[in-house]
Amino acid sequence: MRTSNFSFLERDEPQLARFGELAEAYFSSDPSAALIKLRQFAEHVAKDVAARQGLLTDPGAPFDDVLRALRVGSVLPRDVAELLYHLKRVGNAAVHDDEGSAGDALEALKIARQTAIGFHRSYGGA
Repeated sequence: MRTSNFSFLERDEPQLARFGELAEAYFSSDPSAALIKLRQFAEHVAKDVAARQGLLTDPGAPFDDVLRALRVGSVLPRDVAELLYHLKRVGNAAVHDDEGSAGDALEALKIARQTAIGFHRSYGGA
């Protein structure tokens, strides 16, 4: 059985664990797919945090609106918000322009893992 760097999320956030696991599986063979999964990961994190803070009134809200609400509400530290914006940008480039190298995907995986650790420390088991 393959172990993922996102396995620690499995119990409390299985969808996040799955996005991370898929991104790891794709990063060298299909970097664009990995970046798309990591964008989904970032959006899921942002929406979860916004919902827990009472800032998500519409679960279908666009990712930009969610990030804006988190920024305006001063919920996320600036560096964490910038990491989520980065994952959104590279994911969008992968979706719309099929851009992204294995190096880009590896960098995004590292960012997502650090984001996952912070998210889990703040909300794991909550």
